[in-house]
Amino acid sequence: MEKAWYKVWPKDVPRHFIFEDKVLENYVEEHARTNPDDTAVYFYGKIITYGELADMYLQLAAQLHARGVGKGDTVALYMENSPQFIIAFLAVQRLGAIAVPMNPMFKRAELSHLLGDAGPKAIFIQENLLAHLCPILPEFPGLRIISTALTDFAPDHPEFPMSFAPMERTISRLPGEERILELIHYDDPIPPANACLDDTAVLQYTSGTTGMPKGAELTHRNIVANAFSFRDGVRTKPRDRHLSAMPLFHVIGLVNCMGSPLCNGGAIMLFHRFVPDVILEAIHKLQIQHWVSTATMNIAVINHPNAANYDLSSLSGCLSGGAPVPRPIFERFYEVTRTRLLEGYGLSETTAQITMNFFENARVGSAGIPLMDADVRVVAIDDPHVEVPPGQQGELAFKGPMVMKGYWKNPEATAAAFVDGWFLSGDLGHVDEDGYVHISGRKKELIKSSGFSVFPNEVESIMHKHTAIKEVCVVGVAHDYRGEEVKAYVVLKEEAVGNVTEQDIVEWAKEHMAVYKYPRKVEFLNELPKTGSGKLLRRALYERANQIQKT
Repeated sequence: MEKAWYKVWPKDVPRHFIFEDKVLENYVEEHARTNPDDTAVYFYGKIITYGELADMYLQLAAQLHARGVGKGDTVALYMENSPQFIIAFLAVQRLGAIAVPMNPMFKRAELSHLLGDAGPKAIFIQENLLAHLCPILPEFPGLRIISTALTDFAPDHPEFPMSFAPMERTISRLPGEERILELIHYDDPIPPANACLDDTAVLQYTSGTTGMPKGAELTHRNIVANAFSFRDGVRTKPRDRHLSAMPLFHVIGLVNCMGSPLCNGGAIMLFHRFVPDVILEAIHKLQIQHWVSTATMNIAVINHPNAANYDLSSLSGCLSGGAPVPRPIFERFYEVTRTRLLEGYGLSETTAQITMNFFENARVGSAGIPLMDADVRVVAIDDPHVEVPPGQQGELAFKGPMVMKGYWKNPEATAAAFVDGWFLSGDLGHVDEDGYVHISGRKKELIKSSGFSVFPNEVESIMHKHTAIKEVCVVGVAHDYRGEEVKAYVVLKEEAVGNVTEQDIVEWAKEHMAVYKYPRKVEFLNELPKTGSGKLLRRALYERANQIQKT
């Protein structure tokens, strides 16, 4: 039976993907042969061509191979955005080994858990992060340490302000520690390509907001499928410039900001982190065409006092992920940038996006339609074997070439995540009659107030219409009579601070939504807690709210 979304599918986008026998690294090496002088990576003015990139990562692969790293071994990448992250990732791919990107904000306990779970043979590490690794090194005898400084590939005269210049190492060189810059200047025989499409390529650890992080096993097929889905979905071309300010350790940055440009011969315009002034100026000066962002970044841009001073017309579109985007943000984003914001949806387990809005027939307020060869169904919240009809709320479940093979060394979690061959996302929502996916929130975040279901994203979307609100997060708080009631954490716009009270927000919300739905408690914060990738830590606010309630 033809899928509902095929009637709105863009005519020039293929519905199915024909896989070549190539992984990401093969595409990069091919570009290095055919267009060696094209820009592969731009870093604050430093340009690395495809020819130079291939020379470096192939030499690094040779050195890893000489040190015993081979097919199926794991290698940790404990670094922030930098050219050396990309070089190390491609070297690991060349050997058929498994890359383990690690959040550089992790400290000792989190680092110990991930290293213990993944069991890497080597770790690429930023020098200023060595202090977190050093105390736990005795737990991991034989772990090879390959270090780098963020300034190793920085230009002498940066075109934009760099936020990492003062970041220095705080400990002396460790026994056996080697440096990336030393290893890429050898001239040893290059090991043959040793990865197949269905081999595990990446252990992408979940954010751990509901427990210790689990490693989603992403295959080379998963990565290639989504890299080309992004290419076709947003119409990228070889030599296009892709803004890369999302963290590369996160699946969105890894696939959309790094993997897709490299597969297609594009240029990665790489920045250490998202700094609104720098990013706006970069789009203006470098004439960047593609930007993958989060709702947090979108809000920062539309509230930037000098946004109108920048020419952002080079942008052909902006794909936003990580959290649903309220309608007022869409409208304001277009006013400021004259660029359409396209919303997509995905998880670590789906190798970034599995649904997205295309330029044609985009439906504001939805997460779009399933990508090529992907499928979606909505199952009953209390019985995942039962599919519910279009328009009815339930848990979203997916199939497709971008869905992970399972959780690393965790068969119990893998079995719980799949029912009848469908991956259970843990997200609530519905699919409308045209096949567009609508997200309501996490299954565990559903608020039950006076017997009614309250979806945090719906309440937040309404509250964003208040002219004083910059950001908002809604959680459920235990209540003796209602079961739960709604509480909103609000970040005010600068001009509203001191002029709008928490009770003002409560009264406004009471006028704009149903009695069981409006937040009866509001608390102002200077900022909302987020992960390193900009994802809202709703669980932290839930725990805060309920602890305050108990007190």
